[in-house]
Amino acid sequence: MKATLFGQICSGKNRIIVTRDGRRIPDKRFVKWRTDAAKQMVGNKLLNGQFTTPVALSVIYTPGDLRTRDVTGMADALFSLLAYVGAVKDDGLIRELHWTEEALNRQEPRVQLELRPL
Repeated sequence: MKATLFGQICSGKNRIIVTRDGRRIPDKRFVKWRTDAAKQMVGNKLLNGQFTTPVALSVIYTPGDLRTRDVTGMADALFSLLAYVGAVKDDGLIRELHWTEEALNRQEPRVQLELRPL
């Protein structure tokens, strides 16, 4: 599965709160980002089915500003997104991550994803 998402990635770190009774509640900023990213993936029919076995994720990240962002936080957001849209049954199935950052592009920040079975 390959997909390109346009816009800046939101960090997923500490964005989903687990309540005492086990409910998972994401904060508003993360929900807004996830909803937009999910529409880009589903609206363009970029999903080819659900992976139920371990996978590798390759990411090519093109930032839209010069802020230093935590790669693990952005990866966490992408992992959650892939589970949310049904690309993977569980984000724990993503066992390998290859992250590449391209040069700044203020007009078109984006992230290119490739998900493949191991």
